[in-house]
Amino acid sequence: MLDFFVKEVHIMSKFKNNNLLVFISLLLIFPVVSNAFEITEYFPDFPEKSKIYQDISLKGKKEDFGNTGRIEELNQLLLSAVKPENKTASDYFILGNMLFGGYLDQSIEFMKIAEKLSKNNPLIMYERAIQEHRNNNCEGAVGYYDRFFETSFGKNHAIARARSTECYLKTKRYSDAIDSWILADHGSNHISIEKAIFSMYEGEPYYSRRLKLLNKIIKDNETNLFPELISLDLEWRIDWWNIEVNQQYLDLDLALAKKMLVDTEYEKLKVLTHLVKKDLTKDEVVKLLDETELWNKTSQLPKSDIFMYHLVFYLSKQGLVTPTELLNRFEDELRQRVFSESKRTKNLDILAYIYSETDQAKLKEIDLLGWKKYGVSNYALSLFMSETDAKKKLNILDQIALDFPYEPQIAEAKFAFNKNKSIETDLMANMVVGEFLNVKNVYNSYKLKDYIYSLAKQINHKVYSDTLKD
Repeated sequence: MLDFFVKEVHIMSKFKNNNLLVFISLLLIFPVVSNAFEITEYFPDFPEKSKIYQDISLKGKKEDFGNTGRIEELNQLLLSAVKPENKTASDYFILGNMLFGGYLDQSIEFMKIAEKLSKNNPLIMYERAIQEHRNNNCEGAVGYYDRFFETSFGKNHAIARARSTECYLKTKRYSDAIDSWILADHGSNHISIEKAIFSMYEGEPYYSRRLKLLNKIIKDNETNLFPELISLDLEWRIDWWNIEVNQQYLDLDLALAKKMLVDTEYEKLKVLTHLVKKDLTKDEVVKLLDETELWNKTSQLPKSDIFMYHLVFYLSKQGLVTPTELLNRFEDELRQRVFSESKRTKNLDILAYIYSETDQAKLKEIDLLGWKKYGVSNYALSLFMSETDAKKKLNILDQIALDFPYEPQIAEAKFAFNKNKSIETDLMANMVVGEFLNVKNVYNSYKLKDYIYSLAKQINHKVYSDTLKD
């Protein structure tokens, strides 16, 4: 039923080009030995250690731990499978990888122990590089990348070379960045490189998010989280390029909701599925919205910001409501939510949408809030783009570039408006870094490659003319 509990993945970092080394924050996927090399060269006891965690993962699948909200229980079984005094580098290496997706701090903690127990192990060096990189600590990551590339195992590791390019740029080692990119051989490996970039920026994997939500819903009776859970199933992200309905999980989670919710709330969840899937006619949806009192002349805002986001998006796109009507009915409540919340929610996006169509002055207020309180680059960029006074516009650009130096559009604007020759190379490098994240918007890494070529030319890199024109 839950085929992700047990999944064959390559255990060694050489093949970690799509977060293959068990992005299982939930400790559900177990590693197996790759045929490409002999892992016992680095971890002599790996076969017997991996079997321990494999057996527990099989138990988790058989007893359906995930769908019954027992993920933390399964985690504890895995963590306590071997007594502390009997754990070796292999245990900590396996667990460190299994925790990588959803429990990064603990993953780092375990890999550091593995590092102490198996010094100068290239597999651990690479894992530590990726962990620090993912943790936005390129200063710490480059030391591990450097050491990894000094080993015969890591010297020509194409995906590691591509990944390290970003950290070398962020630490102003521009020549090293270009050298690494050349060795990544983008022409032959661009798809693997793009997947590797996704794995660094994807955030917590959807498997992990779903199982944590189930744990809260079932164990703590937090049924208010059902809209978030169902929305996750409806827009299941495989990677940046593929989002689809995960019908298997949707069916399971709706069945759970039917058991735990009163009929009226369950019927609303079913409406949510139609809003996202768009599998009914507009008239059919309008009828359901009225019957469930999700949308009529007296309806209130859904408590779930995610539910409301999907509702407003559907109504607006279908021409069933105008921004002015939304403003008149819900402005006060939305403002109360947005200004009192401790973290960013969809309420902020909904209010920004309404103001973008009705009140530019208030939109600037929301843009400033999104930038300063919630640290969202899109709101900072919106504030910059909407400013008409040239002097104020440049002042805003200087400020937002300090907070978001690698946001693609901000980095490009900062470079375009720059008149200081002495920082030109640094600003160009910031643009290149921005293109790592921008892969998700342009769907490939060719613009990134072109920007690296431009930087190579900017610093007169000795091999740019012959090597980067693939």
